[in-house]
Amino acid sequence: MELVRKNPSELLSEINKAYFYDIKKFYEWSDGRSLNSDLVLNYFEHLRQSGKKAATIGRHKVAIKALLKNERLSLSESAKLDTFFKSIKTGTRDASISQDDVLTPDELSALIKQSGKKTGLIIRALFETACRVSELSNIKLSNCKRKPDGVEIMILGKGQKEGFCFMPLELFEEIRRTFNGQKYLFETSHEKAISRKTIHVLIKRAAAKIGRTDIHAHTLRHTWATLSINNLGLSKVSKYLRHSSADITARYYLHGQATLKEIIQNNKCGVK
Repeated sequence: MELVRKNPSELLSEINKAYFYDIKKFYEWSDGRSLNSDLVLNYFEHLRQSGKKAATIGRHKVAIKALLKNERLSLSESAKLDTFFKSIKTGTRDASISQDDVLTPDELSALIKQSGKKTGLIIRALFETACRVSELSNIKLSNCKRKPDGVEIMILGKGQKEGFCFMPLELFEEIRRTFNGQKYLFETSHEKAISRKTIHVLIKRAAAKIGRTDIHAHTLRHTWATLSINNLGLSKVSKYLRHSSADITARYYLHGQATLKEIIQNNKCGVK
């Protein structure tokens, strides 16, 4: 069945901006071909054969469905579209975070150096606090308290739950001087907080400069957790990330398999 009645490129500006990148990739792949159900199915097969993760395929699925839903469909057409997308399987999602999902210390330094001043400060803040983007963008100055060892920040996390993150005083003061916020730590103008979209775009631009187009804002949170878990331990990292349980943190970050050498060396430690 034909899924749209006009050129898909004409719809791009009308679709939720959150889907822009995925829809753009789909257009590039389709290369002007007529958008029908077979083409969509071939695209998802292409994603699977390219080694894309289930989560990534699922995100593309939501984006393309949103594109097609933008058409003025009848109730029966809309129902057919829902059934069609339900038939597209994305695969089983792997919750674990791989090395490809995090930055090395050198890559993190390069990312900051290649960024403009404001973007660099946002990247440093995302890493130092391990905040989610929405948490960082909504930090109010009234919720920031200077402590002897740094700045304690009260944030509103998932499910509207309150939590705390920490930031070095030097970084906090530099952000204050640079963004000059009156209400929010990261402020654009007229006491308006910087948007999540703006943060994502700035980080994507910086990532392209070091050849890591796969980097996104949440990569900084993953990087902090990966680099910290050996030093702080699972329990402390889990609580700082505000996960509901240490099991969730373990599922994300404790997935490496010990090597033969590590097992033999470990066993020797117990034999006298």
